[in-house]
This record gives sequence, C-alpha cells and structure tokens, in this order.
Amino acid sequence: MVKHAAAPLISVSTSEAPEDPFGYFRSALTDVYRGIAPRRTGSSPFRADVLAYAVGEDVVFSRMRATGHAADRGPRGVSADGDDSVFLNLAADAPSRLDHLGRRTVLRPGQPVLIDNSRPFELALSDARRFSLYSLRLPRRLGGRTLTAQDVADANELLADARQGRLAALLLLLRREFDAGRIPVWEALVPAVRAMLEDMIRPGARADTASSVPAFDAITAVAIDHLDDPGFGLTQAAGVLGRSPRAVQAAFAEAGTTWSQWSLAARLDSACERIASPAWAGRSLVAIARSSGLGDPSYFHRTFRARFGAPPGAFRPAGAAPVEPIRVEPAGRDLSRADDSG
Repeated sequence: MVKHAAAPLISVSTSEAPEDPFGYFRSALTDVYRGIAPRRTGSSPFRADVLAYAVGEDVVFSRMRATGHAADRGPRGVSADGDDSVFLNLAADAPSRLDHLGRRTVLRPGQPVLIDNSRPFELALSDARRFSLYSLRLPRRLGGRTLTAQDVADANELLADARQGRLAALLLLLRREFDAGRIPVWEALVPAVRAMLEDMIRPGARADTASSVPAFDAITAVAIDHLDDPGFGLTQAAGVLGRSPRAVQAAFAEAGTTWSQWSLAARLDSACERIASPAWAGRSLVAIARSSGLGDPSYFHRTFRARFGAPPGAFRPAGAAPVEPIRVEPAGRDLSRADDSG
C-alpha cells in the first residue's frame, strides 16, 4: 500500500533567495540528490523551483524546473557520500547529455534514462531554455536483486529505443498528473512505473523485446502532451520519439486509425472536458478551442457537433461565460490540423 505524504519533502523556489539563487538551489537539493553538485553553464539569470515527495519508505518523486545547468557526481562525491539508489529521469522539454558508465548519450526530450547514483556521472541540461526534469529515486535493489552497471546500461539501451515506449508513456502520464497536483493519482502510478522498470531489467528482457512493434501508447502519450500546440503534427511527434513519420503512420494504421483522426478526436475530447469544467467557466468557447489546439471556430463548432451530437454551448455549466455566436462556414481545412503525410 502506498503511504501518502501529507507534505512535500522539498518545496523551494529561488525567488525566496534573490541574493544568491544558485547557492540556495544547490543547498536545497542535498536531501534528495545526494552527492550531486549542480554547476552553472550559462550566464542568464538563474531561476528554479523544486518539489519532491516521499512515496512509501524508499522512493522519492521530484520535479525540478530550472535554468539549464550541469549536475556532477564525481568519484570524490561517490566516495564521500555513498548512495545506493538509482534515478529514473525524464527531461521533457529540451535535449540533454549524459556521461555515465563510460558512455556519452544525447537524450532527446521525453526519453527516460536510468542513472546509478553509486557511480560517477555528469548530466548537462541545455541552458538555451528553462527545462523540467522529473526524477524517480528508487533503491538499487529492484526485482529481487541489486542492479549492476551492466543492468543499468542494458536498461538505457531499451529506453533509448522508441519502440519500447510503454515506460515513457507511463512516465509522461505520471508527469501530467503530478503537474496537475492530483497527488493520489500520480502516487498510484509510481508502483506501476517501478514494476515496468523491474520487468525491463530482468534477465532476458532485451531478447524478449527486440522484435516488438512500434508503441502506439508512447506516440499518443507524446501527442497528448502537445495537444495545445496546433503546429504539433505527425512529423513533430516522430522527431520527439526518434522514429520516422512512416513508422508513426504504421503504428496508427495497426491501431485502426490515422494521425489526423486520432488527434482531432483527442483535441475535441480535451475541449469538451474543459467546456464542462467549472474551472474553465470564465473562458470563452473560442479560447477553450484554441487551448486544445483547434484554432478555427467554424471548424471546431462543426466537428464538435459531429462528435458529440450537440453544439459546444450545450455542455457549458451554469454561470459560464456567454456563448459567442459562431458562423459556420462550408466544410474546409482547419489550419490547426496536421495531416497524415508527415
């Protein structure tokens, strides 16, 4: 049973220390990121916030939103502060670079990676923009055995293969629930992530998954994370996943749909959920449509009615913003849609 934390283990923001924000940031991390030394790599003003919760007795889940920098754990740090844990990391917004276990790996946005904190590493996060890093700290003893360096390296080979996307999809869902503040929901997902990782690192897992089909759930998890961006289409999803547009098309075809059909349905479902939510009652229908990646009001009205059998205004809660008139044009192409041709 998951023991729910009443309060965060860490909840800090550099806005609380305007004189030395980076020094404050470094000292705030010591309880969770043991022996890891953050290092500035750029000259832009540093801003960061960190939120971490203990989940049960031996697991911590954290989110760090910060200006790009590097995190070092050298041999001296390993010997001075032994830590028998691993971190399952997901940097969702920008590429990063990891030097670990004798390998240098460039991580694409949304690619999970496993780090053995009992061994040296350097993680460099791009200083071109602020990033969000999600970390699940786990004991190094998983699945009834203690992970070796080779276990970690093998797991990372599988995590780098976009065809093995189930864990990435689950982590993206965990991220969304954490950002939404739904603590019981995301905490309930943590054991599932752990179990999936344990299955991935078991002996023989690489051979079992070598010929798996493209992961439809990984593709849709990435797409859901970008529903509000009307320019995010099949080609962009393929780039995030490190696959070709044709491979993404094949995954949708295997599921009996196309990118256009699925993305339109997902955006309409998102819009319908927001229209019916009291939290969005003060927003206009046009604004809600745009927030779901549907920029053409006429096209939105027409496709919404076709999907749900009623106009968007019929789903408004009492006291919501007035329904603005929408002029319905003849059927045409909505610029917010991305086609299936890549």
